[in-house]
Amino acid sequence: MACLLGHKWNGCKCEKCGKQRNENHLWQSGKCSICGRIYTDFVNLENLEPSLRGTLQNLETRICSIQNPIARATTINNLPQEHLFFLAKNASNDVIRENTIKLIKDPSIIIPIILSEKSYSVIFGAMGALTREDIDNFINDSSNRVNNQANEKLIKAYEDRVKKWGR
Repeated sequence: MACLLGHKWNGCKCEKCGKQRNENHLWQSGKCSICGRIYTDFVNLENLEPSLRGTLQNLETRICSIQNPIARATTINNLPQEHLFFLAKNASNDVIRENTIKLIKDPSIIIPIILSEKSYSVIFGAMGALTREDIDNFINDSSNRVNNQANEKLIKAYEDRVKKWGR
């Protein structure tokens, strides 16, 4: 109601009512400093500064070298969202991809990773972080240019998960 006559935008967020829009973000290290959204192109190594690129490329190796499973899980759980996103998209180890994707909080980031994923176990695990509403919202959002086959892949994976584990 406060913005009946128009929003007062500060980048991607209205200063009056708190409404967010997906434009005019203030990106810092792959994350908007205003709303916290993660920049989805962050995973492209060529877009990263060299020091961060090297750090992220070595991250999977360092995680795999941790022998204690509890210590490995704790390390993954303490990673920032942009590092989780990078690993979920790029790690060669299915277990690391599956464990990192479960920790990503934004469905608009999880779904594109699922659509590019080849390992069904990773897809199946990632579905635990989504609701049917998340999937429907993604499919109905006109800014997501996804074909019907991709939409069917999402729906089938979600329904398979619900059949096996319930919701």
